[in-house]
Amino acid sequence: STVVATTGNVSVAATDTSAIKSELIAVSFSLGVGATASVSLAISATVAENIMTGATLATIDGSTVTATGGEVSVNATNSGAVTSLGVAVAATVSASGTIALGGAGTGAVSRSQLDNTIEGSILDSTVNAGTGVDVDARDQSALTSTTVAASVGVAASAAAAATISVAVTLVEVDYNTDTRALIDSSDVTTTGGDVTLDAESTGMENLVGVGVGVSVAGSGAAALAGSGVGVITKVTSDAKTFAVISSDSDVRALSGGVRVDAIDSRVLDVDAVGVSLSVSGSGGLALSGAVTVIEAETDFASTIRARISDSNVVAGGGDVIVEADATTKSFLSAAGVSIAVAGSAGFSGAVSAAAGVVKNLLAQSVEAEILDSDTADGQAVTASGAVSVTAEDAVEMTADSIAVSVSGAVSFTGSLSLSVAAAIAHNTLAGATLARVSNSRVAANGGAVTVSAQTNSELVTTPDAFAVAASISIGSVAAAGAGASGIANVTRDVSARIENNSDIDATGNVEVQAIDTLTSDVEVLALSVAGSLIAAAAIGVGIGKNLIETQVEAAVDDSSVDAGGAITIDADATLTDCLGVMAPSAIQSTVDIASLSI
Repeated sequence: STVVATTGNVSVAATDTSAIKSELIAVSFSLGVGATASVSLAISATVAENIMTGATLATIDGSTVTATGGEVSVNATNSGAVTSLGVAVAATVSASGTIALGGAGTGAVSRSQLDNTIEGSILDSTVNAGTGVDVDARDQSALTSTTVAASVGVAASAAAAATISVAVTLVEVDYNTDTRALIDSSDVTTTGGDVTLDAESTGMENLVGVGVGVSVAGSGAAALAGSGVGVITKVTSDAKTFAVISSDSDVRALSGGVRVDAIDSRVLDVDAVGVSLSVSGSGGLALSGAVTVIEAETDFASTIRARISDSNVVAGGGDVIVEADATTKSFLSAAGVSIAVAGSAGFSGAVSAAAGVVKNLLAQSVEAEILDSDTADGQAVTASGAVSVTAEDAVEMTADSIAVSVSGAVSFTGSLSLSVAAAIAHNTLAGATLARVSNSRVAANGGAVTVSAQTNSELVTTPDAFAVAASISIGSVAAAGAGASGIANVTRDVSARIENNSDIDATGNVEVQAIDTLTSDVEVLALSVAGSLIAAAAIGVGIGKNLIETQVEAAVDDSSVDAGGAITIDADATLTDCLGVMAPSAIQSTVDIASLSI
């Protein structure tokens, strides 16, 4: 097809503003009252599943387009949003003169999937413009999920009472985007203005998972209270952001510049919180147990690529800029709290356990390249100003895990209190930041040629575990154990290269630089405290590791470089490595059984 505009602009645009919003709330309540026996049970559940898939395409394909006095623009934009709220609440009350039994259970599940393809492109076409050519692809999608499960159980009787509360929360997100701005197998010319390709992704993912379990039991003879909470939040994501001129294209800005930008700015915020509380009291036997297990996990992969490949590019009135830029923030936290308390005139026992696990994984590749644009094919990248090939990567990662376990038992004759807490926090960063000119002819007729790869990464890894056990009676025993593990693992390549028979001419300087700046802070705390009138034991174990393996390279290899100014080749790496481990344990008792601090 042929499109001609003699005085105005030619615009091709596609926009997607789809939105999904789901709100699910489920509440159940049961009450049981009897003279001799009562049984009460409450169950509540919510399941939310949100799926958004689609393609947003703006393209000139197999066509001839002319805007003699204006601009040719191709713009594809997606700003889809998924918002999910799920709440499940269950409460039960049971009371009788003899036996009272109660149970409350909740489950809240949220699953969200977002798959988007956004493309702005000129394919197999001839485009002529008077004031510029602009090809854009933008992804501005966002996903927010809040999921809560809460269970409360109360049982009371004159003889025996027992209640159990369980709350389970599961949040899963599968988030994938493919954003592309392309000029492929096309001839693009503008007599005025610039030629720009801009692929930009600004994704946001915000997940919150909460679980609460409360059990209270009281009786004249025997009371049993138990609560359990499990929370899992998980994000799996694969994002691609490409801006590419390729496949023997001929791109000319006769009085302007040429710019190829791939930009990714992404925020992942994942929080998991769980609290379990169990309280029992009786005149004879009282037992309480509370367990909380929390996990927050991300598995995020991304590729950000700005590239001129196998093409001829001319900036007759400005610079040629090829830039890939990624800014990624991944913040994960998991907090688990368990409290068990038992009191009786006879024997009381309290057991509490809490675990918080955080796994933060990021694999990211940032690439800025001029490839195979060589004189053998009649190609070159030529600017009347400067030529810049830049890959920049900035990463912030936080893995924060907290586990708190508290148990207390009080009685006249005998009591047992056990408390265990475990916190695990792992940050893993992998990938590469690459800037290169390979098998290409590059000429900066009015400035410098710069090939630069730079990274700036900051990792914070903080697992904290607290275990407290107290026992008071004539025959009392208390034991507490806390363990925390914090590991930061970084495997990165940072490379800036002119290579593979490239030919570089610049009237100014030629600079090839690779710079890596990394800060990794691992702080581990495991604190255990046990106290009793007779026997107590406490142990705290902390493990912290910084595992760093980076390769930083700047090179000119098998190529020709001619500069009117200085030629600089620089590779620089700066590492700030902070590691702190504390694992104290404290005991207060008449007889010390064991004490270990690592």
